[in-house]
Amino acid sequence: MTQRLGFVLALAAVLVLAACSQKLDGSPVDIETQGSLIIAVTVWNDIDGDGFRDIGEPGLGNVSVRLTGESLDTSGSTSAGGDLLFLSLNPGLYQLEVTDTAGVLAGLTPTFDSDGIATPGQVTVDLTDGEPPQIEFGYGPFLAAIEAVIDIKPGSDPNCINNNGHGAIPVAIFGSDLLDVTEIDLTLLSLEGLTVRTVGQKNKLQAHYADLDADNNEDLVVQFEDVAGAFDASASTATVTGALFDGRPVVGTDTICLTPANDR
Repeated sequence: MTQRLGFVLALAAVLVLAACSQKLDGSPVDIETQGSLIIAVTVWNDIDGDGFRDIGEPGLGNVSVRLTGESLDTSGSTSAGGDLLFLSLNPGLYQLEVTDTAGVLAGLTPTFDSDGIATPGQVTVDLTDGEPPQIEFGYGPFLAAIEAVIDIKPGSDPNCINNNGHGAIPVAIFGSDLLDVTEIDLTLLSLEGLTVRTVGQKNKLQAHYADLDADNNEDLVVQFEDVAGAFDASASTATVTGALFDGRPVVGTDTICLTPANDR
């Protein structure tokens, strides 16, 4: 157990659930039915926006967080150090949501939370007996997207695709002095909602690196799983979105054309 969590537990021993706690129907919580479990929350300032809490990155105080679940609906705000405890809980499934009613997080963007930033500011907790969960939310500076040069169906012109749900759609993402494609998180890449194709029992992501344009920068070729109807019939462009491992967004757009069904 970390020294920080040990302190949190010691503090919890002398605290009670906030008096504002209430059931979803608005009636007060019956103290006799309250449990003995705890959820510890920390909200912190990810100063460098890398998704990791580094030494010297402070907690963020007065950030409101809502806890719902198991007929409970309660809120609290973090201390000056960014910490908040929800006490006297029963086992069960709970949802945490950073509501920030005071606007402390204005101008910041989510860079970390304990179940991934796909649902920023929200975490589901399956609370059981044992060591209390330590849920963390990181917020850092807004990171402007890196504009990537992409080529849908490399070597084709025009870039016509069937979008019939069969096979994959290849896309080249070109590296440059501003974009190291080896730092792109393949699991976050999307082509208009299509994900990177996987194969085999280990779900290997279908992608490889090569210097396609001979500029001494690695390029990334990704196979996106085709799903019938993913593109609007009138679509003339398609966009790839993703992020680097440090959280910086990546975006690139190329022209497309859709092959009519009777020509496929």
